[in-house]
Amino acid sequence: MTSFGVLICGVQIRIYQMDLEYDGLYRMYLVADVVLPTQKSQFISLVTILEALYNVKDSVSKVLEVITSDTSPILSHSDYCRLPPPSPEFVQVTVVVSNEESFSI
Repeated sequence: MTSFGVLICGVQIRIYQMDLEYDGLYRMYLVADVVLPTQKSQFISLVTILEALYNVKDSVSKVLEVITSDTSPILSHSDYCRLPPPSPEFVQVTVVVSNEESFSI
């Protein structure tokens, strides 16, 4: 499964993607780093900005397809998900007191 993060700082937009490839190994990498145009001469870069954002949109759409599908995908390394730990169980512990008596808690 994949997660996305968006960092907007002024006119700069950075989009990160993070996945869990193997148990305990999270990978985060930059998928888009764009600067919004602020002057007329910079609007030529708008095509590459939109292309980068559409690529991210396609990646998010693929993740949403997996989430909303009725069938669960076969887990591969790239689709690894960590299962939660089991609920704690009650145990009985015997405590020994210094005068050789014992009782249960």
